[in-house]
Formats: sequence, structure tokens, C-alpha cells
Amino acid sequence: SCRSAEALQPLRVEPVARGVDVELGQVLDQQARHQRLDRQRLVAERAGAEADGVGLAAHGRWSVILDERKSPRPVCPSEDPEKPSPDCHIAGAIWHWARGMAYAASGDWGKADSELSLFRDDVVNIPESADWSNNKARSVLAIAAETLQARIAWAKNQRTSAIDHLEQAVLYEDALKYDEPPQWVFPARQSLGGAYMALHSPPTEDDLRAAVSAFCTDLRKHRENGRSLYGVALALYRRGNPWKATYVQRYLDAWGDSPGLDETDLWLL
Repeated sequence: SCRSAEALQPLRVEPVARGVDVELGQVLDQQARHQRLDRQRLVAERAGAEADGVGLAAHGRWSVILDERKSPRPVCPSEDPEKPSPDCHIAGAIWHWARGMAYAASGDWGKADSELSLFRDDVVNIPESADWSNNKARSVLAIAAETLQARIAWAKNQRTSAIDHLEQAVLYEDALKYDEPPQWVFPARQSLGGAYMALHSPPTEDDLRAAVSAFCTDLRKHRENGRSLYGVALALYRRGNPWKATYVQRYLDAWGDSPGLDETDLWLL
């Protein structure tokens, strides 16, 4: 199992399957030769999310998200203002979330702030009773709101604030009822761990410890999540910790035929 306390103990080296201590660079070189999508991208596409921006965000396809010819605004039928259409406003909120994430990722936090405001306009028009599968739509979109605010804070170089928003997103995610596939397909802890990894350059010992804790906790909820396995391996690699070999091997065993990841994939969503 993945326990942060164990992972950060350099007292003994865990044996690695096939006896190979693989360095991160070799992992990425190997992965670059393969084409299979990682689980979150696959789940997003199976859910039909490509059309509403979630799948595009999973690929980091920010330019496509911002091109309204390729990612058009959801068309909503005229509606009674006293009885708003929940599905229409859910689609609109996700569309604005994706655009806000794209602007923030490019450093344009002013436009990202505008999209956050429009996201909130859609959310307030979703009835509190509106369901999204096993959960309430507003409960799911609360995670989206925090991740977008985190991205905007990061773009403004308010990194501590970004961490606070991601920690709140974790609390909202933990409060959701179980569903498969999950309504919000990107585990908040993988973003939190990635943010800790990028908090300082180079990351401090406390940053790495917090990152490993976030990734390991996520792996208890989302077994063999490729991004969190990669995050644990990378954090331990940065520390020169011998446990890195174990998690590199776990990552290879689970996702060795996937496209290569890098640090931006950890703090993508």
C-alpha cells in the first residue's frame, strides 16, 4: 500500500519487480513510444465529456477550448425564468469552467476571472435539488469552482491561496457519494500534490512531504491512478529516496503503455 510515512523512510530499499531500479527519465522515454490514454482521459471520453470541455481539459487542449468554432457555447432552449433548465446550466457552467482554466493556464487571469463570474451565474440558476447522478449538481460543481479559483490564484502568483482552494476542493470531493464513473473525473488530491511539487523551485522537504501525502491519500481512493503514482515516484526521485524504485515500478506495471506524463500533468486540473 502507499503510505506517506513509509514512502519517506529511507532506511531500507524495497525490492523492485524484475530487480530494476528505473529512473524517471527512462520511464518517460519508454512511455513516449506508446499511445494508450490514461484513465482520467479515458473516463472523460467514455462519459461523452469531450463535447462539454472536460475531455478537452483532460488533454490540456486549451487552444481548442478557447476556439468557439471548435468548442461552441452550449445552446440552451428558451426557458421559463422561474423554472430554469438544470442540464442547460450545468453544461454552461462546465463550458465556462473549461474556458477559465484555459485562460488561467495561459496566465490571462483577467479573462479567467470573467469566466469564473459567468460560471457562477450558471450555477446560481441550477436548483439546489438538481441531481447529477448520485450527487447534487451544485456539490459536484463546487469542486470545479475551487479548482478554477486555484488556477486563477496560481496565475496571480498567489500560490498559498491556490493551495487553500485545492484543499477545499478535496473536502468537497470527499463529501460526494460514491459513483462510477465519478461525476468529477479529476481527483483533487492529484492537483494538490502537483501544486505542492511546484510551490517552490526547487521544492522544499516540506513541499515534497506534503505532495507525497496528497498522492498517497488519493491512491487509497483511486487505486493505481497513473498521475498520483507518477507524482509519488517523482517526489521520491527528487528526494533521492530509495523507495522511488517501488513506485516507478508500480507506475510502469499499471501505465507503462500510456503516453508519457510530465509535471504539468500533475497540476493540470
